[in-house]
Amino acid sequence: MAGKDIDINSEIVEAIADRMDASLLLLAQHTGDFAKDWMVIKDSFDDTSKKKIDRVIVKATTQINGLIKSQKASFLMREYVDALTGKN
Repeated sequence: MAGKDIDINSEIVEAIADRMDASLLLLAQHTGDFAKDWMVIKDSFDDTSKKKIDRVIVKATTQINGLIKSQKASFLMREYVDALTGKN
């Protein structure tokens, strides 16, 4: 019974880790799409607004890229599953 519980819990943890990774990649995609759209409509804004929005986009993109590179939470979750199931 304990082995079955470990298998079920492992599947749940791996599914959560996969979902975290997918959500982060989706966020990056949408941010990139917004940045592309922004470049098209940018000229209709005043200079001050342009600078503010540019800064926000750059900051968001930088932070998202940093999160994608690190992805520590999902990595640790997968390590936990490997240790729990003896795959490691």
